[in-house]
Amino acid sequence: MVPFGISLSGPAYGQQRGKGCSPALWKVKGLQEGELLPTRAGDRQGDGRKEVKKGFPGWEGVLRAVEMNRKHFCISEGWAMFRVQMDGRYSEQLEARIAVTGSNLCVGLDPRIEKHGNEIGEVERFLEKVVEETVDKVACYKPNSAYFEAMGPEGLAMLKRVIGRIPDDVPVILDAKRSDIGETQRRYAQACFEFFEADAVTINPFMGYDSLEPFLGYEGKGIYLLAVTSNPGSADLQRRESGGRKIFEFVGEFAERALAEQRAVDVGLVVGLTNAAEEVLAGLPDSPLLIPGLGAQGGDLSSLAGSVRSAPNVVNVSRGVLYGDEGTPGARANHYAMEISRAFRGAC
Repeated sequence: MVPFGISLSGPAYGQQRGKGCSPALWKVKGLQEGELLPTRAGDRQGDGRKEVKKGFPGWEGVLRAVEMNRKHFCISEGWAMFRVQMDGRYSEQLEARIAVTGSNLCVGLDPRIEKHGNEIGEVERFLEKVVEETVDKVACYKPNSAYFEAMGPEGLAMLKRVIGRIPDDVPVILDAKRSDIGETQRRYAQACFEFFEADAVTINPFMGYDSLEPFLGYEGKGIYLLAVTSNPGSADLQRRESGGRKIFEFVGEFAERALAEQRAVDVGLVVGLTNAAEEVLAGLPDSPLLIPGLGAQGGDLSSLAGSVRSAPNVVNVSRGVLYGDEGTPGARANHYAMEISRAFRGAC
């Protein structure tokens, strides 16, 4: 058995999982003739109809999907694109996704129930549509737990279902900003990574490095530490000096320390676009950046033009994609993805 997993997407994506939809293994002709490739999905067989071609970051081709479980979605009896990829560290998974889509866009899933008649069912249907329309245009998704928590137990159950419907090869950053110590923080880590099955989580690091420890042992996962947020109040603490250095620089040292200690989790940083000045980026290590603030918050992508970084960075847009004035969520996501791409090309 070879250590590859298969990711599927295509016109059949988005069919609701139905009864009898089982997990799957795929036999792919031209890749490993006669061998089964293990996936996270399970134990069923499909058959390949086309030879595959080899290239970075995975092998790509077309197969006929007989039956395939994608978390809570099912693809059945239809042609689907597939990609074969090895599992790896979180930053590698994100980098591979960026390479496949050509997009550094992170779509924030921040549903406002009042815009949907205060009906939780309508919110869930809306988010399904958003993911279906944008999935080929994004590097990752970032559901903000506050919007789901505000809807009570049904909202939290919906959050788990929403994350479950996002294809496995699309990283999910749970924006929870958790912060505590010891056993309490361990429970937060368990909830985020084991119950909700997020790929990465935002963390408030201002209780110190030991507060990060419960998150650092999860293989293939990531955390993003609040370093310089997009609100004006970041000047009250994060951008203040202590001993001739900015507070956010000490947060950056946490990311460097985790790397030096060879922790299982990749540690990135949250840097708001409204405050992502050249001198701020220069004071931070070359770690993955989660950059909110484009769209409704008024961030300017030109601030990234002078930055040369090798780690995979993503720019988050929430309201601008979900509730923008013109077009569909898919069209708005495409607009922002292209705008971000132009800015990142200018930065290189």
